[in-house]
Amino acid sequence: MNSKKYIIKPSIKQQFLLLWPMLLRYSFLIGVYVHYLGWNFNTAPFLGGLAFTFVLDFGPALALNIEYSIKTWGLVIEIDEELKTISYTWHNKKRVFSFDDISALEYYTSFGRGTGVYSFENYRYYKITFKDQTQIPITSLMMNKIQERVEPLLGMKAEKNPTFLPFV
Repeated sequence: MNSKKYIIKPSIKQQFLLLWPMLLRYSFLIGVYVHYLGWNFNTAPFLGGLAFTFVLDFGPALALNIEYSIKTWGLVIEIDEELKTISYTWHNKKRVFSFDDISALEYYTSFGRGTGVYSFENYRYYKITFKDQTQIPITSLMMNKIQERVEPLLGMKAEKNPTFLPFV
């Protein structure tokens, strides 16, 4: 019998996929600025715009990326659809749970989801809580399009928790 197993872990590729749109957007904006105003970055509009975008867009995305990386570094999750088990290895400790052991599945996302305006809108995570109160995060640094994949893999619906910045 061939079991359907899915390995979920943080990757540099996934970090790049989340950061790429932001880097591309700001490279374009700086290019437009240089084209029209030259290489003079000491102007008040540039410095004001830079401070504004850092506080409201770039900074939160960078903070979420760093926090997700720290919270999940070294975490490996294996979901076996046939055996209906979820196991995780973290800090040289391995635990295996049945899907029946899951007491809660929560989904955290930002309010700006889908607008294309905020660089941090694609940062989101699921928190799986088991009956023994063990919790496992699955972040957007671990899996692309987690909003479309986690719930079908586990065969359950998550409680949605929109927030301004979805810190783990």
